[in-house]
Amino acid sequence: MALPLFDEGETTVPLRLASATALAKGVLHLVYAPAEAGGPAGYEDAKVHLVQAGK
Repeated sequence: MALPLFDEGETTVPLRLASATALAKGVLHLVYAPAEAGGPAGYEDAKVHLVQAGK
């Protein structure tokens, strides 16, 4: 049985797809950014919204 990625009842953050790239063997590299952000964004822009383990 798979473990859930997110806890039930957590606050959600609206996201938009900032970029999508098809890699070898059909793998997709998807980058999401906060919905209100303008322009292209990358991991450095999005990582401030990640929950860090042990914090």
